Amino acid sequence: MNWLRLLHHEQLNGILADEMGLGKTVQAIAFLAHLYEMGQRGPHLVICPSSTIANWQRELATWCPFLRVLTYHGLADARKAIRMRIYERVAAHEKDCDPLKTATLGADSGGADVGQEDCEIKSEFDFNVLLTR
Repeated sequence: MNWLRLLHHEQLNGILADEMGLGKTVQAIAFLAHLYEMGQRGPHLVICPSSTIANWQRELATWCPFLRVLTYHGLADARKAIRMRIYERVAAHEKDCDPLKTATLGADSGGADVGQEDCEIKSEFDFNVLLTR
């Protein structure tokens, strides 16, 4: 986790690419807890394949029950509509969207392909970490 803290402090993006089962998800959650304790409440966004959503929910509930977690999943058309609304909000109310500028994007590929269109929102975030195996 010190590595993630260093990347964040230096405003560098990174890739955490350990073997399966070595705790990448828990490391990312510990990092989110660290940010919370430092007063950086988010929002924080985790993009992951639908096959790993339940695991993320379970691990977040176990290790960080104090974090407010909202889960969104849906078909590609619905996700596109959500992205468009986010972009419209940013464009129309840029001052109101300052929290987005300090948020964290954790993208868990889980070995599956997360579509580029689902990751376009990452440009709104200052810090990006890709978890992969």
